[in-house]
Amino acid sequence: KTNRPVQLVITAKDVYDATYVYLDEIVKIIQTTLNTLSPEIANDVARNGVNICGGYSKVPGLEKYLRQRLNLPIVISDESNNASSNGLVKLVNSPELVDAIVKNL
Repeated sequence: KTNRPVQLVITAKDVYDATYVYLDEIVKIIQTTLNTLSPEIANDVARNGVNICGGYSKVPGLEKYLRQRLNLPIVISDESNNASSNGLVKLVNSPELVDAIVKNL
């Protein structure tokens, strides 16, 4: 050991290999959530698909895996890394939306 920095190359496959065991849990959570939706919303999801965002959405093969497991269209957000912050900005800029959310709590 030299206590010197080491350069490592981590590929998307490395990330997938280290985390794929959690994908079945993610699929189960999505399925449970879909099963609680009203028929109207479930129909909308079946038609428009499930939107995936976040850094993990960039892992190659995730879209195909989820599409096969859920039998639904899967849409990877163009702004997947910024989706949460973009949503928060919209929320902060829309007092009507905040009121609607608070009213439904």
